[in-house]
Amino acid sequence: MGTAISCICLGGFGVNFINRVYTYNKDIKFISINDDTHHKCMATIKLNSWKKIIDLIKSGELCCDDIYFLIVNLGGSWGGEVQKIYRKLQVKVKYIIVIACMPFSFEIDNANRAAPILESLQNTIKYITIFYNDKYLNGAQKDTIFCEVLRKIDEDIIYYIRNFVSNLHI
Repeated sequence: MGTAISCICLGGFGVNFINRVYTYNKDIKFISINDDTHHKCMATIKLNSWKKIIDLIKSGELCCDDIYFLIVNLGGSWGGEVQKIYRKLQVKVKYIIVIACMPFSFEIDNANRAAPILESLQNTIKYITIFYNDKYLNGAQKDTIFCEVLRKIDEDIIYYIRNFVSNLHI
């Protein structure tokens, strides 16, 4: 049996990420936390509050996998909740990796909200990787459809997860 991987994906970004990558990554347990609707989300576990995941962690129901990835777009309203979830998981799980996506610069309010959250995360989280959405947009061909940019970000996140896990040798 391989390494058990769970991805806790936060907010609308997380739900969209799951829906775009689930089909080809069914060996990963996807958990979505979003206060909006989950009706089309392909996550294994669907929660509507970060407090509910804290309850699952405290009860031990959620801490049975080897590695947890917390995936969040820092421009949304979920950036501040990452630390709360991380702290609870940290007590029970050996490997917790935060994958933080910075909003596109044209999302001005989101970009402004993300900077202090990122600084705080970098000061408290052992394993954190940042994906800069603008890098993907700026590197795209002029006629590239926006959803192709998002797909490339998703592919790189999945590649990062797979590479991280394979380098641990657990």
